[in-house]
Amino acid sequence: MPKEITRLRKLGHLRISRISSFEAVKESLGGLTSLEQIRTMRIDSDGVVIAELGKLKKLRDLSLTHFRRKYRLTLCCSINEMHFLEKLRIGARDTNEVIDLSDVSLHPTLKKLCLSGKLEKFPNWIPKLQNLVKLSLELSFLTSDPLKSLKDMPNLLCLYISHHAYEGESLHFEDGGFQKLKELRLQNLQHLNFISIHREALLCLERLELSELPKLKEVPSGILQLEKLGVVHIFNLPIHIMGFFNYGNPKRWIISRANPYRMF
Repeated sequence: MPKEITRLRKLGHLRISRISSFEAVKESLGGLTSLEQIRTMRIDSDGVVIAELGKLKKLRDLSLTHFRRKYRLTLCCSINEMHFLEKLRIGARDTNEVIDLSDVSLHPTLKKLCLSGKLEKFPNWIPKLQNLVKLSLELSFLTSDPLKSLKDMPNLLCLYISHHAYEGESLHFEDGGFQKLKELRLQNLQHLNFISIHREALLCLERLELSELPKLKEVPSGILQLEKLGVVHIFNLPIHIMGFFNYGNPKRWIISRANPYRMF
């Protein structure tokens, strides 16, 4: 990467994987003051670039990988300077690295959030994001049901809980919860036994994915009351649950069995 890239004051979008060995670039990345998007940038072990991110006041879309907990305060401070941030994705370095963003200020502009990494507990600031429309949790290894915290979010439209994001045995969609949710993905949750959908929950749900849930014992209770549900994706479920959707489908949903990674 040429160091002269930092002179491009009007550059708006940057897609980058690693900037190791480019010290001149890392230490002056904050000079690209017109940047609105950084996609899939790997955080180097020295963490130099994290502080530079705080100088990018116009960032709307930020995607970082290889997050390390020791840099959490610096990253939180940098994110707090991004007053126009709409999309944020943070991926941990490995499954043992905890994503701790407890010092992040509430961003009224944030609309999409993806956390891919271990969470010691469910972040209490997420339910306060009033304009969040999409939330994705991966590899979180949560043991307490996150739905209790999320059920009253006013504008949440898409919720993806996948790839060991939740290690508990049951998920409960409580009465009146998730009033605007349209898309729900529950994927690769190895310990999930039961899903219950209480009355007046998920009233606007249109698309549902249930995939790679090997221990699911029953068809989600209350699923037949979802009047707006039109598309159901099923993949790698116990045979009796697959049979319900294949042969005992009184709602005449559109049933999809495509690769789950292509859904939604």
